[in-house]
Amino acid sequence: MLKIYYYIDIDLKSNQIVNWGISQTATLTGQTNKANIHRVFLTKGQYNKLEKLLNNKKTNLKFMLKYGYTILYVANVVETLNFYQKAFGLNQKFTTPEKDYGELDTGSTTLAFADYSIAEYNGVEIAKSDKSIPAPAFELTFVTEDIEKDFK
Repeated sequence: MLKIYYYIDIDLKSNQIVNWGISQTATLTGQTNKANIHRVFLTKGQYNKLEKLLNNKKTNLKFMLKYGYTILYVANVVETLNFYQKAFGLNQKFTTPEKDYGELDTGSTTLAFADYSIAEYNGVEIAKSDKSIPAPAFELTFVTEDIEKDFK
């Protein structure tokens, strides 16, 4: 099966979209071969909506990007939400009735957890957790002014 990636290229100095398109290859870092140009990958639906705006000559696309979500795919959304709530005192923001997706309120960026089945449904290829091999590299960093006070 041919994998298709939808993207926009953003000039980080001017905060403008300088290119958009479809590719058969993707880099996890978003790096391009041009200085100050960062590639952001989108879902097909996001890309189609944005392409309509980009093709509308009246649209001014100078904007500031805002990082909105980190979504981690997990085996059990409810258990994962409970762990983060208990460990870090985060409040639950949203959970689907099916309990296959949930969000925690972490401030301006949402920390979300989705069941493996959601990745499959969205056509996202992932490696499921396997305790017999090292975990994929990523880091979630929570910041506090007073660690002693907050974790007594």
